[in-house]
Amino acid sequence: MKPSVTFKEYVLFTEAWFLLAFARIMLVFFPFKKIVPLMGKVKTDNLESNFPVNDDNVLKKISMSILRGAHYSPWRAKCFEQALAAKIMLKRRGFKSVIYFGVYKTDTNKLLAHAWLKSNAVIITGDGKLDNYTVLSRFES
Repeated sequence: MKPSVTFKEYVLFTEAWFLLAFARIMLVFFPFKKIVPLMGKVKTDNLESNFPVNDDNVLKKISMSILRGAHYSPWRAKCFEQALAAKIMLKRRGFKSVIYFGVYKTDTNKLLAHAWLKSNAVIITGDGKLDNYTVLSRFES
């Protein structure tokens, strides 16, 4: 039996789906320097950002809507697109967040790049073994 989805969850899914499309279009057709203002200011220190505590339930719902939107999108909706779309959703609701970009060197000397988004201690997108990644840059807003 499928769990019931509320109308608000459908609205969040729709917003996430369109923002994932927007993020993909931005990444394909615009240079990175045009996308940077959407991500916020470059953060140079290594300190974790602690923002005023907001409703963690909203953060989890946005995270879930991004995952659902990515699952049902016919275009590429990987970590960078998800982080950018979620960042926009959080910003619209007054939440502060940080996009992280990192790399990981595998046992076969292959470099893997990854992007993830955090708000407070909650990982919104890009969950996984993040401790393995070396953070190259952060964008906070």
